[in-house]
Amino acid sequence: MKQWRRKILLLLALLVAETGLTPLPAFAQHPHDVSGLLRRLDKELQTAEKALAVVPNPALKAELEQARRLRAEAAAAFQQKQYRVADAKAKQALRLLDEIRAKLLRGPVQKLVQRYQDLLRQAELLVPGSGDKEAERLLNDAKKSARQAKALASRGLFEKSAARYREAIFLLQTCLKKVKKGTRVQDQVKAARQRLQTLRDRVRSAPQKWSQDPRAQTLVQQAQEEALRGEKAEGAGRWRAALEHYNRATRLLYRLLDQAGPPAERTLQELDQLMRSRRDAVPRDRAGRLLWQRIERLRNDAWQALQGGRPTLATKKALLARRLLESIRSTGGMQGQARTSTVRRELERYRAAVQRLRRQVAENDHTGRQLLREAARQGRLAQRLLEKGRPRLA
Repeated sequence: MKQWRRKILLLLALLVAETGLTPLPAFAQHPHDVSGLLRRLDKELQTAEKALAVVPNPALKAELEQARRLRAEAAAAFQQKQYRVADAKAKQALRLLDEIRAKLLRGPVQKLVQRYQDLLRQAELLVPGSGDKEAERLLNDAKKSARQAKALASRGLFEKSAARYREAIFLLQTCLKKVKKGTRVQDQVKAARQRLQTLRDRVRSAPQKWSQDPRAQTLVQQAQEEALRGEKAEGAGRWRAALEHYNRATRLLYRLLDQAGPPAERTLQELDQLMRSRRDAVPRDRAGRLLWQRIERLRNDAWQALQGGRPTLATKKALLARRLLESIRSTGGMQGQARTSTVRRELERYRAAVQRLRRQVAENDHTGRQLLREAARQGRLAQRLLEKGRPRLA
C-alpha cells in the first residue's frame, strides 16, 4: 500500500514539474518553436498516461484521448507548414492536460484537508489552558497556512494548496508533540507532589524522633520552603520548576528520615563522590565501558528507588555499585598473572558477600532475593570469563 502511494505521489510530482513551471508562449513564430511545443506535449502526454494507469479514472481517460487527438491534429498541421494552426492545437492539448493534472491533484489535497482537520481537533482540545505560548503560536500559524491553502484551492492551484496544507500539518504535529510532552511533565509533577505528601505524613507521624535535633529542624524547614516553591510554580504552570522543587523537598525529607533509619541518601551521595574519583581509573576497552555502564545503571536505579520511597532497595543497589567500583581500583594497572590472581581473590570476596547477604535478606523480600540471584549469576559469569583467560572482563 505504501509503495502504491509513493508511486502516485511520484507521478503527480512529475506532472507538476513538467506542466507547472514553463508558461505557454503567446504564439510560436518559428517552426522550431512549434516543434519544441510538440515535444513538450509528448512528454506531458506520457506522464499523464502513467498517472492514469496508477489511478484509473474513465472521465479523465476520455479527456486524455481528446488531448491525443489534438496532438495528432497539431502534428498534421505542422507537416503541412500550417504553424499557426499547429501552435493553437498544441496549446489546446496542453491546457487540457493542465485540467487533468488539477483534477488528479484535487484528490490528494482533499486527503491533506482531512488530515489537517483531524490534527486541528486534537490541538484545539489540548492547547487552550496548557499555558504553552509556543504551542499557541504554532497553532495560530497552522491555521494561517490552512487559510492560504484553502484560498489557493479555490483558484484551482492545487499543487500550491497541497504545499500549504502540508506546512499546516507539520506545524500542528510540532504543536501537539510540544503539548503532549508538557502533559507528561505535568504527570511527573503530580506524582512528585503525591510522593512528597506521603513523606510529609511520615514525618508528622513521628515528630519526637527529631523534634530536639536542630539539624533535623533545619531540614524540615528547608523541605517546607521547597514544597511551597513547588506549589507556586505548579500554580503558575511552570511545570519543570515545580518538579525540581518537589524533588528537592523529597530529598531533604529522605535525609531527615535517614537520621532515624538506614542512611540511604548518604550512601548514594558517597557513591556519587566515589564514581567521580574513580572515573579515570576505568579501562578504556569494551569491558571497561560495559562495567561503567553497569555501575551507572545501578546508581540511577538506586536514586529512583530512593525517590520512590524504597530506601532499603536503594541502599542495596548503591552497595552493589560500590563493590563494582572497588573492583576497578583492585584490578587497575595490573597485567597478566597478577591481574588474574587479583580477580580471583575479588571473586572469592564477592561470593562471600553474596552468601552473607543471603543470610541477611528476609525470605519475603522478593526484590532483595531477585537482586541476590542476579548477583550470583554475575559471579558465575565472571568465573567463566576468568577460566577463559579474560580477567579484565571478569
